[in-house]
Amino acid sequence: MPHAEVTLAPASSSVGAGRRFLHRTLREWQAVEVEWQAAQILSELATNAVIHAGTDFTVTLDLLDGALRLQVRDGSRRVPRQRRYGLGATTGRGLGLVGALASEWGVQQDGSGKTVWCVLPLHAEPVGELDLAAFLTAEDLAELGLA
Repeated sequence: MPHAEVTLAPASSSVGAGRRFLHRTLREWQAVEVEWQAAQILSELATNAVIHAGTDFTVTLDLLDGALRLQVRDGSRRVPRQRRYGLGATTGRGLGLVGALASEWGVQQDGSGKTVWCVLPLHAEPVGELDLAAFLTAEDLAELGLA
């Protein structure tokens, strides 16, 4: 089973370094069909690790039978959760994006931190444009006059 990992510092530049690691690895493994989805998810999870955990974080990629397992482990035991933000907020919708792009995802905690993981099937239907309205709540739609 192909496996690769990299540990990065809690700096904003590490998000881009993680994406470059992802792109190189998926090309080597000839698994580029999930590259776009994996890059979006990795960007979200790495950014969360930098902003909320503030610790080194490790990106792990495993090529399973027909799927990519992507994991981001950091030194914070605080579990990420979706939050309710106003329409003008620039944060708070990332876990919804993870859920929309991955076939499954979750969080594993241990005594020294947590791992957020997801699975991306290699031969799934290509992702077209995301329905951004799917990330809005009923209150958001009412505020926009769409409900």
